[in-house]
Amino acid sequence: MNAFNLGAKGRHAQLVAIFCLWKLLLLSLAAFCPGSGYDTSGLILLDTSARRHVKLDVTSRYERFILNMLRWDALYFVKAAERGHVHEQAWAFSGAYSHLLRLTGQLMAGDAQAPLHYYALAGIMISNICHLLSVLVLYRLLTLVLEPQRRQIIPFIAAVLHILTPASLFMSAPYAEAMFSLLNFAGMLFYAQSQTAAETGMSSIRADFQKLGSGACFAAATLMRSNGLLSGLILLYDVVMYIAPVMSAQLSIQDVRRMLVTCMAGSLIALAFLGPQYLAYTEFCDRSSGTGTRPWCDKTFPSIYSWVQSHYW
Repeated sequence: MNAFNLGAKGRHAQLVAIFCLWKLLLLSLAAFCPGSGYDTSGLILLDTSARRHVKLDVTSRYERFILNMLRWDALYFVKAAERGHVHEQAWAFSGAYSHLLRLTGQLMAGDAQAPLHYYALAGIMISNICHLLSVLVLYRLLTLVLEPQRRQIIPFIAAVLHILTPASLFMSAPYAEAMFSLLNFAGMLFYAQSQTAAETGMSSIRADFQKLGSGACFAAATLMRSNGLLSGLILLYDVVMYIAPVMSAQLSIQDVRRMLVTCMAGSLIALAFLGPQYLAYTEFCDRSSGTGTRPWCDKTFPSIYSWVQSHYW
């Protein structure tokens, strides 16, 4: 049977099947990849003994899998899940995502002091679940916004390409990318649904909640990665479109309500971006402590994100 002639449930089933087969291949490669790799940071974190390299030859397949998935940014996310943001450069990595890893890892271990590998496993599970959900949300989004004659092919192909993305292994590791993808697509879906509801004359209350849902998803995505702030441009565009009617006093009561709802949705994104910045400022720029402050604290716009990127990387 042609995949493009199936109903929505059939295409969802096919996408899930393709996703599972692809992830099985990728995760198997990660589990059976030999050696510790040229970057031994993960091995050092998981095994602090001096004989860690000797014991590597007798490690279980599960331990080898966790080790091979613990690379690059995953080191920061997983370590922050264990102890919080201790060092300044750790603030370049989402504290919200690390906190989620901490809660999930502790729940899995049944212990508030869970071993480090539980946080890594929690990140792997969360990333794979979020990647699958983002595939399904992307499919739903495209079936909503495309013309009827293009809905049979393009959404399915786009969703498959999202499964097979070159970043697939990053979307399986303890990285924030998979959750960012899910939240960003969900925000776009809520926004598209609100626009559809407004254009078709459906419940205005429903459209308002969908617009707020869009802002909430974009805000959560911004907590995962600061460039989620750019998603708010679509809401800013809506506000700009209201400027001319405001200046000419031609706005209706419904237009005023929609503009206020859009501003509220955008404010959620701004708060998600500024909140972590404020927390970092209170930690590193407390002049009353007498311990001195960091150089970025005296900038016109003190941003720990830009400072960490320029100073450490």
